[in-house]
Amino acid sequence: MDDESYVKADFKQIRGREFHTANKRGNVADKYKNKKFDKFPKKFLIWQAICQCGFKSDPFVSTGTINQEIYVKECLQKRLLPLIRLHKDPVLFWPDLAICHYGKMALGW
Repeated sequence: MDDESYVKADFKQIRGREFHTANKRGNVADKYKNKKFDKFPKKFLIWQAICQCGFKSDPFVSTGTINQEIYVKECLQKRLLPLIRLHKDPVLFWPDLAICHYGKMALGW
């Protein structure tokens, strides 16, 4: 299995519930009522191959999206191939539907 996920660089940009208490109704500072978030926060893309037998590749971390050239060079050649070579039996590799997985270069590899 291979998978990629985006992770926000600043955990304060992750939306979630926060609760605050006040000693009197309406006595809550504006900084607690309204929290600002960046529209496009900095994030990292993390890719890793994982095998059902417990082997896993080194992760690939990028600050942007990846195209098929980066996917083949950094993910498949440098990380997936060494993982496949650890197995004696044939390996089934099934990528998800990311666009970079189905370019001519990636399919040829």
